[in-house]
Amino acid sequence: MPQVCCRARAPFCRESRSLRIEWVAATLAAVLVAVAGVGWILQRAGLRRDARRYPPAGLLLPRGDRHLHVVRRGDGQPAVVFEAGLAASSASWARVQPLVTSFVSSVSYDRAGLGWSSPRTSPPSLAQMLEDVHGVVAWAGGGEPVVLVGHSFGALLLLAFTRHHPELVAGLVLVDPVSLSTWSDCSSADQHRLQVGVQLSRRGAWLAEFGIVRAALALLLSGSQPFARLIGRRAAGRAATTLERLTGEVGKLPKELWPVIAAHWSRPHNFRAMADTLEALPAYANSADHILLPTELPVAILSASSATEDELRERYGWLTGLLKTEHTILPETGHWLHLERPVEVAAAVRWCVEQSQLSKSSYASD
Repeated sequence: MPQVCCRARAPFCRESRSLRIEWVAATLAAVLVAVAGVGWILQRAGLRRDARRYPPAGLLLPRGDRHLHVVRRGDGQPAVVFEAGLAASSASWARVQPLVTSFVSSVSYDRAGLGWSSPRTSPPSLAQMLEDVHGVVAWAGGGEPVVLVGHSFGALLLLAFTRHHPELVAGLVLVDPVSLSTWSDCSSADQHRLQVGVQLSRRGAWLAEFGIVRAALALLLSGSQPFARLIGRRAAGRAATTLERLTGEVGKLPKELWPVIAAHWSRPHNFRAMADTLEALPAYANSADHILLPTELPVAILSASSATEDELRERYGWLTGLLKTEHTILPETGHWLHLERPVEVAAAVRWCVEQSQLSKSSYASD
């Protein structure tokens, strides 16, 4: 008799279980939507608060319907223009620029979508990025040649700029420059690294939209590192180690800049700018490869001790045939050596400035 009852009630039991599952799913969906909505609202409030707390450190240079944030310090010619690495801003030169300012005029700036510079509406070509470099160089030098200082990807841009505008370049300092040959002809392993970086950046933009990046960075700044890392691992998956490496490098900046950097990286367009650059890196490197630098141009290269033999060989190749060169390998340094050894980087800039001044004096006497 009980069996007959169970069989009779089986359709109702199955329907009941189905209703319970649907109810749980609907409840979870509602909770997720509510959490996302709250995160979105808090993110907008955070953006407004950041705008009040951390106004631009420098000037906003008009570039059509956009603007570039530029920081000018000091006096003296030739002016020095700093170009930051892949996802870095003018703040990455915070340990070097004050040292250079003591003997010459210097300008650092934020590329489009990074720091205080407004984002582009679409991914830029290398030519479009070089137009921005040209605008900053012309503004910094007033039409006179400048000494260019570039870190990593920034060095790639400056090598390409020197090829197109040698008349505007008085000297070149390359700080652990990115390998053009490696990225212009990507191996499958390097291509995979790029794809992971692009995915991480796209995911970061989405997480920033809903305030998750802001929450994790706030926890880091407050000292709650284990909880912040837990959020990072849950949100970023296997790319969390990259996040931890980046936060480690940011930790080498002056402590008063940490909240500013956190505010910048709480914005989605910072991540989109990084993703766009990573995605186009092979094309950029291919366009900048096989560069012949002017024979008389003073060029200094600073390499980290972590640089590979292939990277060092490529850098020595750039200096072949040049008359005024320096290549220094700084011991016990990583890729962000301008944060680790700012005095040595400033010394290389001074050497380049002095060499360009000597060249100008000899031309004037002739």
